[in-house]
Parts: sequence; C-alpha cells; structure tokens
Amino acid sequence: MTKKMEFHHISLDEVDSTNNYAAKMIQMTKHVNPSVITARYQTHGKGQRGKVWESSANSNLMTSFIIFNNHLQIENLYFLNKSIANAVHSTILYFLPNQNISIKWPNDIWVNGKKIAGILIENQWRGAITQSSIIGIGINTNEHYISSKDRCSISDILKTVSNNDEILSKLTEYLSDHIQLVEQEKWACIDLYYHQHLLGSNSIVTCKERGRTFPGYIKKVDSQGNIIVRHEDQMSSFA
Repeated sequence: MTKKMEFHHISLDEVDSTNNYAAKMIQMTKHVNPSVITARYQTHGKGQRGKVWESSANSNLMTSFIIFNNHLQIENLYFLNKSIANAVHSTILYFLPNQNISIKWPNDIWVNGKKIAGILIENQWRGAITQSSIIGIGINTNEHYISSKDRCSISDILKTVSNNDEILSKLTEYLSDHIQLVEQEKWACIDLYYHQHLLGSNSIVTCKERGRTFPGYIKKVDSQGNIIVRHEDQMSSFA
C-alpha cells in the first residue's frame, strides 16, 4: 500500500502569491519536502488563465501544496487535475453535507450554483514526465458574499465563522487520499468520482462551434482535460 503523503506546513502573514512562493522554493532549494504554504493575505493571488484571485486579509483559506510525482506521464496528467478537484469537492462536502456541491469544469467548485473554491495547478517537467506540481487552492471560508449572484462562502451558508485551520487539516487529509489514487494509477476510480459530481453532467448545455450554436449533453471530461458533449448523433470536444 502506498504511504500517504505528509506535508511540511509553512505559514506566512503576507505574500504576493503562495504559488509564486512555492515556485521560488523549488528553484532555490536543492531538497524540498512536500509542503503546504498558507498566507493570511495575498497581494497578487493567482487564478486560472492569468486571472487574479481576490480575497480580504485574514478571511479565506489561500494555500499551495508542493507535491512530487516523478512517474506521472503527460498522457495521464489530467487525472491529477481531476483528483485535486475531487479532494476539494470532498472537503467542501464534509463541511456542507446538506448542500448541492459540484465540480465545475475546468477548475472550480460550486455550491448551489455559486463558486466557493478555485484550483490552479502549475507543473514542472523533465521531458514528458512531471517532476513536481504546485497546487494552488483558494476556498471562500469567511468572506461575505451575501449579495453576490455568483460567489458564496462556507460562513455565508453556515451563518458562523469558519475555522481555517480545521478546513486546512481536512483538505490536507483528502488531498493525500486522492493523490494516493494517482500514485496507484486508479484512473477509473478517479473518473467515477469526478463525473458523479461534474456540474451539468448529462444535462442540456448551450454549445458554440464554428460560429454555430446548438444544444448538447455533457458526457464527460477526457484524459486530456477536454469536455465531451453529445449533440444529435455525434460527439464534440471542447478545450
């Protein structure tokens, strides 16, 4: 049985980005242990596709994990992304067991139709094999989004202050569990959880391809991270 990954915890008061801090650690230090880096405040938090992750000081859980996955080949890389999404979903579900929690492709967790968490994974390579990954995770824990149409937080739903240390502990536990599935190459198990909780799975969505708009059904996300939609009698892939 593969041993669960253990993380060295680095707690910061302020940093530009926990992902940037993690990248500098890897570049400047010869021997880096698997680590989790948290910050009370990020001045330039990183989101997907160059977006900024905004959060008030001392409010939300902002963290980056450094993991080493020397055997993971490029064709299996998206199973790591799926396993991380599964771990964050499991964490939110633990604290909000009575809510409608979904994985929104490609990198968000939604509760009752609103974003509660985001994920940004940056990989370091040697040829076609990953050497390490920096997993940035932001969870809205104590920020208030009562009037927001597209965001929410754990405290908004529970009507109480959340304990970020407790949430981090549970996130670390689930992350270790789900990364272990990657280590064991249990691709079907990873896919099963992911697609059971994928937002819009087997639901009608509006697609646009080559200037044409049409309805389709989300079937799955493939091993390359593309979402597969069935419309009429054919399948279309969207990156």
